[in-house]
Amino acid sequence: MYDHTCQVCGVKLSSPTGPIAIGAHIKALGYPHNGPDVIQNMLCLCPNHHEQFDAFTYYIDPVTNLISHLSGFDGQKLY
Repeated sequence: MYDHTCQVCGVKLSSPTGPIAIGAHIKALGYPHNGPDVIQNMLCLCPNHHEQFDAFTYYIDPVTNLISHLSGFDGQKLY
């Protein structure tokens, strides 16, 4: 859907075995969040932005899709 391109930084990482991208759950699976494992609950992120997202370094406004509190990307919209 996003051609293995990070929705935060727009980078597509390559490797000898193919592109590298990680699906990140917006609403986490399991207790206490019980997010669904469906495409509508996923972001396509590079490894760095996936790790930062999981660590609550930044968040994405669900209405505007604007990135907040991430240096260099604050106020930008998701790709």
